[in-house]
This record gives sequence, C-alpha cells and structure tokens, in this order.
Amino acid sequence: MSTIPANVSGESRELILIVDDELRIRDSLSLALNSFGYRTIVASNVDQAIDAVRRTNVDLLLTDLNMPGGTGLDLLNQVKKEDPTVSVVMMTAFGSIETAVSAMKEGAEDYLLKPVELDTLEILVTKILEKRHLRKENQRLSAENRALKENLDVRYHLASMLGASPQVQELQKSIKLYLKVRTPVLILGEPGSQLSEIAQILHYNSPWSSNSLIQFNCSMVPGEFHEPQLFGSEERMESGVRIRGTSGLVEKAHFGSMILSDIDHIEKRCQGMLSRVFNQKKTQRSGGTHFYEADVRIIGTAHEKEIEMRVRKNKFRWDLWEFMSDNVIVVPPLRTRKEDLPILVLAEAKRLGNFYGKQIQSVHPQVIEELSKRSFPGNYRELEALIETAVLSSQQPVLSWNDFKTVSEN
Repeated sequence: MSTIPANVSGESRELILIVDDELRIRDSLSLALNSFGYRTIVASNVDQAIDAVRRTNVDLLLTDLNMPGGTGLDLLNQVKKEDPTVSVVMMTAFGSIETAVSAMKEGAEDYLLKPVELDTLEILVTKILEKRHLRKENQRLSAENRALKENLDVRYHLASMLGASPQVQELQKSIKLYLKVRTPVLILGEPGSQLSEIAQILHYNSPWSSNSLIQFNCSMVPGEFHEPQLFGSEERMESGVRIRGTSGLVEKAHFGSMILSDIDHIEKRCQGMLSRVFNQKKTQRSGGTHFYEADVRIIGTAHEKEIEMRVRKNKFRWDLWEFMSDNVIVVPPLRTRKEDLPILVLAEAKRLGNFYGKQIQSVHPQVIEELSKRSFPGNYRELEALIETAVLSSQQPVLSWNDFKTVSEN
C-alpha cells in the first residue's frame, strides 16, 4: 500500500510527512497542518514512510513513537540514513516521554505529547522549519563560499595589493593586522579605491574564510528596505493572512563576515540594531521580541570625508563611529602612489587579457609615462576601465599607447 497524498497545494511551502497507524489521527493532523499553510502526505507504518522519503522531498517527519510493525525510533534511524537533512518530531503518550527524549539524542528535533494540542503543534512546526530553512541557507552560502575560495581570483589574495610604494606597504601591514580581528573593521578611502575588494581580502584570508560572506550596499538599497533585508521580520498576520517570518542577512552571516558598503548610509533605526550586534552579538527581527545569535564580523566601507560629515550632521551615530574608528584601514588614493603604476598596469593588463582571450605579455613604457600624467579622480576603477578599453583594442602582445584611444584627462 502506498502513502496517501493529502493536500499538496501551495508548492512553495514545506512538505510534512505524518506517520501514525490511526487514520483519525493522520487525518486530523493533516487538516490542521494544511490550515497552517503546509503541504502534507501521510503513511500508516514504517515501510510506507520510508517509501515516501525516497520518492519525495520531505522537510519534516511527524511520527508516532509506538506503531505495529516498527517503532518511531526504527523509522528515525532509517530516515537519517536515507536523508540526514529531514527534521523528525516524535509523537508519544505521557508514559513514553523517556523514550522520546532518547529519540532526541538519536537525532529527533523534538517531541509532542498525545493528544496533540494544535496550538502547540503550530508553534513547534513553525520553529523547526524556520531553523531548517536557516540551516539550509547557511549551508548553501557556506558551499558557495567554499567554491569561491577554491577558485578565488588572484585579486582576493593578500598579495593582490600590488606595489612597492610606502603607501602600499603600509596598507598591506594594516590588512595583516586586522586579518584575525573579530571586532568591526572600517575601511576608508576615496571612490574607486577598491574598498570592497580589500574587505573581501580581509574575509578570504581570515580564520573564518570558509564561513559565510554577506555583502550589502547601504547607499544602493532604499532606506525603507534596510531593516527587513538586514534584520528580517517575525511572522505576523495582515488582513487575516499569515505572513511568514524571514531571517535577515545579519542572521545568515552568523560565524562569518558581513561587508556593509557605504556603512554611513545605513538607515538610522538600523544603526541602533547594528550597535546591538556589535556589543551583544545578538539580533532581533522586525516586529519580534526574540533574540537571535549574530556572531558576525562587520567590515564597513566608507568615503572618509563623507562619513565624517554624516557624523557631524547626526546622520551616522557617534557611538558607531567611535566604536569602528578603533580599527581603521585607510586606502591611499592612486594619485599619491604613481610609482606603483608599472606593476599595477601590467598585472591588470594580463588579467584582463586572459579574461578576453588575449595574451598581453608586456606594456610599452609610453603607457606608463602618459598614465602618470593623470590625476585619477576615479582611482583604481578609472585605471581598470582605461586598461580594459586598451586591452579590447589591442591586437599585439605588447600593450601600446595607441591602444588607449579614449584616454583623456577629466
């Protein structure tokens, strides 16, 4: 006999498998969970349940502890072999609590006492599936970061801060100093100065490089979206409709790093919430009272003159500025270290040449001579754009000044 499908509408919601030898209990639990917005399938014994786990993507298994032909413990052990990611909740009579607790030691998430109270059921299922969702998201982000780390471009290695000038040597020292610092770090520099790249270097060369890296641009995202995106929102009712709670980016970055580009543009209320993350390593979702762990290394970037101006105008909290200004990396503008141009231009020309399928082997001295005359208000981004244009134009292994057709002093 195959498993009996119950309500499978709402494909975006989680799928719960109910296992009980009593039809009345299966039906009542299925109806209740459907009313909460979840999809359900049912099974009356261990064999049917295992078959369902093999054929479908079950998110949560809700099983009776004592059934003829196999116990909930038997089912737990088999399910964990088939799919270790499935969450399991045991249902048990009062006299079997000790066995249910033992099941939790074997991998069950929790247990429910029979007869099951529907309010208790909804709270427990919501909590477990939210934890499962967050766990899967963290695993996905960690997997992405592992893949990125294996294929990291050379520009995210510590050695990618190329140059022999005193300014670059000082920059490299600062980066090394803060690689293992868990407290917030602030990276200051002019627009186009590779602030985000340096923030990524800090993460990828740190002890937490295999953990999540989340990036958020505070000036690109409208202020009204900062709180829900960064801190999430608790489940709520709107016009009689249940709106599912969401975890924020800060939660997802737990044990990892978070880059807040243009941190001085973060919305004012969020600044207070960020202060709690700094001081208590906890976060709270919008509209909620529960605190979530948030052991996150915050790496902020900002333009030095702008953040100081925003602090003076009370647009960026003084306490945040004071807290972050203890660990500052100042990135020198390109115009102050033109002796680094030969190394920078050749390295960027080779990188872009490889990207576009062109073998750039060297750079003509005239290129360095002409580029040295520029003030580079756009800093490294400007240099990168100029070299990209030249590489696309070049037909030779030596990058010449003739390849820089659009170069002009701004």
